[in-house]
Amino acid sequence: DLIPPPDPGERPAFDPCPLCGEDLAASGWRRARDRCPGCGADLRECPACGELSTREGACPWCGASNPEGEARP
Repeated sequence: DLIPPPDPGERPAFDPCPLCGEDLAASGWRRARDRCPGCGADLRECPACGELSTREGACPWCGASNPEGEARP
């Protein structure tokens, strides 16, 4: 009861790429961009859990399917 709930607007200091694990926050990457600078993975924010996921396939963190369909060209 003494710990306030997390602020959903905050982003973690460490934001790993779900494919290669590169620390996106340290690389200067911003969520407005859509590709990992390390491996080039096409990324999205999972609408179910809010973590970074690839556009193809299910979220590696929560298993939610991609509501956007296939990867963008």
